[in-house]
Amino acid sequence: MSERRAPETGERTRGTETTERLIRELEERIREIEERERRLRLAVLASDDEIWEYAIAEDRIAFEHELAGVESPSDVRVDPAEIGAARRSTASPDAVMNPASPAPAQTGFAPTLVRGHVSLADFIATIHPDHREAFRAALDALIQARTEFEEITIRRHRRGGGWVWVQLRGRVATLDGHGRPAMIVGSARDITHMQHNADRLRLALKAAGEELWEFDIARNRTHRENPLEREPGVDYEHQAATDVFTRICHPDDIEMVHKIYVDVRWGKTREFHAVYRSRGVGGAWRWMDAHGCGVDLDDRGLPTRIIGTNRDITTLKEGEERLRMALWGSGAELWDVDMVAATIRRSHMIPDLKINALGEAIRFADLLDAVPPEHAAAIRTAIVAQAKGESEKFEVWFRFEGVDGGRRWMYSHGKVTERGPDGRALRMAGTLHDVTAMKKIEEELRRLNEQLEQRVAERTAELTDANGELNLTIQRLGETRAQLVESEKMASLGSLVAGVAHEIYTPLGVGITAGSHLLEEIEAVERKLADGSLDSSDLTQHAAMIRECADLIQRSLFRADRLVRSFKQVAVHQTTEPIRRIVLGECIGESLLPFRPALEQGGHSVDIDCPPDIELETYPGAIHQILANLFANSLEHASGDARSIRMRLRVTDAGKDAAIEYRDDGLGMARETRLRIFDPFFTTGRSKGHLGLGMHVTYNLVTQLLAGSIRCESEPGEGAMFTIRIPKRAPDPRLPAG
Repeated sequence: MSERRAPETGERTRGTETTERLIRELEERIREIEERERRLRLAVLASDDEIWEYAIAEDRIAFEHELAGVESPSDVRVDPAEIGAARRSTASPDAVMNPASPAPAQTGFAPTLVRGHVSLADFIATIHPDHREAFRAALDALIQARTEFEEITIRRHRRGGGWVWVQLRGRVATLDGHGRPAMIVGSARDITHMQHNADRLRLALKAAGEELWEFDIARNRTHRENPLEREPGVDYEHQAATDVFTRICHPDDIEMVHKIYVDVRWGKTREFHAVYRSRGVGGAWRWMDAHGCGVDLDDRGLPTRIIGTNRDITTLKEGEERLRMALWGSGAELWDVDMVAATIRRSHMIPDLKINALGEAIRFADLLDAVPPEHAAAIRTAIVAQAKGESEKFEVWFRFEGVDGGRRWMYSHGKVTERGPDGRALRMAGTLHDVTAMKKIEEELRRLNEQLEQRVAERTAELTDANGELNLTIQRLGETRAQLVESEKMASLGSLVAGVAHEIYTPLGVGITAGSHLLEEIEAVERKLADGSLDSSDLTQHAAMIRECADLIQRSLFRADRLVRSFKQVAVHQTTEPIRRIVLGECIGESLLPFRPALEQGGHSVDIDCPPDIELETYPGAIHQILANLFANSLEHASGDARSIRMRLRVTDAGKDAAIEYRDDGLGMARETRLRIFDPFFTTGRSKGHLGLGMHVTYNLVTQLLAGSIRCESEPGEGAMFTIRIPKRAPDPRLPAG
């Protein structure tokens, strides 16, 4: 018996040791689990996240580490029916629009999530009424095993009023015996600050007209902020993102966009960039430009989400289409150079060029290899100058080889369209034109110009000989013209002398007659004195007559003296012609004086408007003759038979010049007469003895002696107007020109 007990005792000992070892391992495992739990709690405390778990069978939620800002625990139980009633009595719209605003109307019924265990109804009561339905839908999706993970953003009641934005995440943790979800665990994070930033971002996107999108790869869902107008009736938030995109994307663009997505999804590239067509309101296709990148990398370094923006570029695309049509109409090619990558993208390529075999995207080196060396150097120099900002635009001529082996001339121009922060050129764009036909025309023109130059040389030799003969003829004509002008001056002088004699004869004749009568009166007085018959009445009568004769003689002599002084002054000025300072208004009055009798006799009138302070340093005789010729021309040709006219002379100060405007309301003249009025020997009154040199002399005096200008304007029946402009200081012929 003792021998049999010994093995049994040994077996019990070994069993005890095994049990103790298992207990120690279990205790070690428990301590490890407790350490992990302690670390998890510390991590939760450090992250300010709230950990929660929902026991489906018990319909209760347990949580730990209450979120900061959430109201203190409450054990108020709210029935689901009350929750619906509470939702219908939501606070003022301000509480919904502004999450930070207080909502006193709801603080009385909205209990806060408590530490420990609460019912699902109590937890839902802490959620903003607008978000309770979405929370229930997300929870149902987990309970019904439609998804393994859910994420939702809600508002929960804030301590002291208002709402806190919370991001809830949850997933199925355990299953029951039937394989159905039994426990859901998750975390909650206060994202109020992030939500406010999101609101600001949303406003910025709205101002920029862009849409923010986020594609959750695991859940195959898309979330949009500031959404662009798309086809109505599409549930972007809850339908599978791939199904939504297939519905709204143009069939021709689906494969392209999918390839870009696959490259981002599997880490070939981080950047997502696609230009595609999306169905908009009314079914019309709208062009979209999507930019994004993969974020939230998993353990394999692959993105779990893709975030980006959408921009409606339909208007830009329509503009590009119009530009493409314009290029097609002009036959031009559009090019775009990436200065960093040294690549060129060509659009609407000029046909039948050998370089087209390289495709629309070529290297800059390919371009230089396709042109002659001298043209390659010119292209390189022009691009460098434009990149450095040393030229206003890029412009160069070069030749390409055609598919037929011939050389075709090209003209290209463009400019830098984008520079970096340091001023470095990043992009350059421009157009390319086939100018082969124009070059052929230029070559033909060059050949014709060479022939023309030879013909011109021959013709020039002929014209040189003809010019020699013509110069001789002009010289002779000049001499003849000078003789004729001198003859006209002599004739004018004779007429002037005759006029002077005629004008002076009248006052002198009156004076002689009055003097004769005066002598007769004196002789009568002497006779009566001699015979003593002179009485006082006779003396008074003879004295009155003598006084009247003396007055008449004196007036006649004064008039003759005034005429002689005027004519003498004109005559002296015409002979000696020194330059002296004159007052233009006084000169006009002196020039008009000889015409007073004719004006009074014909009933004519002259209106003079001349500022009294205009002075000239000029040839007074020339001024007198110019004005006299104008007055005489109006009286002789404008008045006609027994017609009175009105003459107006207006002078204005024109800086260094004096402007004279003379006009009459006479008969006017035809166009043919007006065009020849300054020609020598042209007159419409040759039958009256006129030689036709008066206005020609006037023209020469104004333009040559006074270095001025004169212009005539006239229409039949509307009178004539002469516009004269002369310098206030006449040129001195004794001084060199200039």
